[in-house]
Amino acid sequence: MDDFFDAEFTKRIKKFHEYANGISDEVQRVLQAALDEMEQWKKLVAPIIEENRKIAEMLPKLRIPDSLKAVSELGKAQYVYWDYLSHSFIDKVLGADDTDAMLLAHESRNDYAESEALIAKCAKHKCVLPNKSLFQECMQSYHGGAYHLAAIGLVAVIDAALTEATKDPSHSGILRCHAILNRMEDQDPLDEEEYAIVALCITFNSTIEAFYKKLLFSEEEPKNLNRHWIAHGRSTRDYTRLDCIKLLRLLYGIIVFNEIGNADA
Repeated sequence: MDDFFDAEFTKRIKKFHEYANGISDEVQRVLQAALDEMEQWKKLVAPIIEENRKIAEMLPKLRIPDSLKAVSELGKAQYVYWDYLSHSFIDKVLGADDTDAMLLAHESRNDYAESEALIAKCAKHKCVLPNKSLFQECMQSYHGGAYHLAAIGLVAVIDAALTEATKDPSHSGILRCHAILNRMEDQDPLDEEEYAIVALCITFNSTIEAFYKKLLFSEEEPKNLNRHWIAHGRSTRDYTRLDCIKLLRLLYGIIVFNEIGNADA
């Protein structure tokens, strides 16, 4: 009886170890795949972040006008901006107690005409066309109020657009921004287009750095939009129309940088 028990017990322990090792191998495979994916995006985004970090290092040397203070706030809010800032909009940004509430009110003008125009432009651009069907379904979800679903799809579209735009990477827009900031350091006046390029660089850098930042799932979910949390299905917070608009503006920011690079080629 004791011999039988010992043999049976040994057999069960062996099966348990085989099962446990199988689970361990699968866990390792999944973890390695996740690490490989993050390494891919780190390599893709790192040159952009590094170039823009040089801009951030220049800013403290400058006498920052209110327009760039407002741009900094937009960047913190992950709102990519590429236009000249009017005095009224600067006042709204700097005077806002709740930046997101102010931005939603700004976006809702004329029945969200600005974001609807962005959707039309993105849908026709070469960086988005390979994923035209997915983008269209994202927009159907967005217009139907399914913002979380739209956000998940937009993350995939942004990933693909960034990959497409960096196949032949050009940092022309960023280099132009460097030159403009050097002029600001010499206190030379800037025109509207130059201010717009600076605004794009600063807000794009802030947005993409926070968006692609790797944050552990064991920590509290970030308040900002984070690709790692969204793409891996770990985000449980409520998503809003403004969240989707921010993702659309990030997508369009990639397109604008791509167009600047092509124009300067």
